[in-house]
Amino acid sequence: MSIETFKTPGLSDSDWQQIVEGFSRSFDRKKDKQDFLSYYKRNEFGYSYHAVARNSDNIIYGYTSVVPFFYTIVGETVKIGLSGGSFVLEEYRSDIFLFKKMYEALKQRCSSDNLVGIVGVPNSNSFQYTIKILKKTHLRDLNYYVLPVAPHSSLSNNAIIQTGLTFFARLFTGANKLISGLFNVEEEEKSIKLKESESFLEFRLDEKYTKLQRKEMSGAYRMFDEDGRSVAYIMRFSEGGRRTYRALSYLVHEIIKREKPDLVFFIGTLKLKQYLLIKVPKRFEPKKLPLTITLLDSCADKYKEMLLCADKWDFGLINFDVR
Repeated sequence: MSIETFKTPGLSDSDWQQIVEGFSRSFDRKKDKQDFLSYYKRNEFGYSYHAVARNSDNIIYGYTSVVPFFYTIVGETVKIGLSGGSFVLEEYRSDIFLFKKMYEALKQRCSSDNLVGIVGVPNSNSFQYTIKILKKTHLRDLNYYVLPVAPHSSLSNNAIIQTGLTFFARLFTGANKLISGLFNVEEEEKSIKLKESESFLEFRLDEKYTKLQRKEMSGAYRMFDEDGRSVAYIMRFSEGGRRTYRALSYLVHEIIKREKPDLVFFIGTLKLKQYLLIKVPKRFEPKKLPLTITLLDSCADKYKEMLLCADKWDFGLINFDVR
């Protein structure tokens, strides 16, 4: 067995084919090689970090990755990685420490390139392994916020009911839009957040996302069909570089007008006084989304305490699309 680390261009076409096939086998989801490559190249660096485990026949049976991003910590630019896309083929899972070995190799590679930490949002199957074996720190569970536009419309063929629910939602969001125009509120700025430069947004928000702009306000969302219901997920909203009640109201109003969804969701940290989205109680959340972090050896002492403080983070779907 050997464990190797690479940047994206260092993997061969044969390697990528094995990685895609291994991921598809492990998660019973068909993946395309070009989709994988696009995901790992679509950032401001043009590459990501990868660790692979090979057997004596050069077959890849384990894999994990980290995508680098620019963040700001109290205005200072740093590099933080996002972990994900990991698998170990079933016939090799008897070695419970294999993934740890790959992750340790990847930590060293990222640290040598001056990343200060690696964040992730593990699923329920890997959460305990992440905390107990990989020794990541659990910062917090991400919150869900929802506006039920027409939550039962997909269960009813009554056009009058559907039209009435949509009309009420547009009236409600229109009222919020008017109120926010008169009494706008800015969100308290977090110490740690993505550096949303124009180049970042260009890479991050591809053709799958709808992007809106009006004067200083901008936003983005993505539509999904989930069990017959039309669901809009807010990726970001901003006014003059800050999240505001007015920008949120504008974006939600436009989503309802354009898409007529059943539900509108925002997932992540939200410290904004607003009257539009309802915070979903923990017991009703679709699934837990635990935000975790590993500090790397290259992390300066002045950042460590802040990085381990959950309240300092601004983190949501724009950081990691985990719907």
